[in-house]
Amino acid sequence: RVNDPRMLAVALEGLENILSAGEKNFKTETGENYFAIVMETQGCIDDLEQLQQHPNHNIYQQALKIIDKYFSDE
Repeated sequence: RVNDPRMLAVALEGLENILSAGEKNFKTETGENYFAIVMETQGCIDDLEQLQQHPNHNIYQQALKIIDKYFSDE
């Protein structure tokens, strides 16, 4: 596992960019974000939830923002 807050912040920023692109350009036939579905089926939400326990407040905030924005209805 990566624990360096700088690396995690960059990874979370990239993840948010991917989910944002999915929201804009990659919807399923039912209007769902394709990338969010893939992340959910691969267990990535569990990893994001674990990052909410990270000692670095910025990492916690980034993870929370992604969960709230892309997975809040689950």
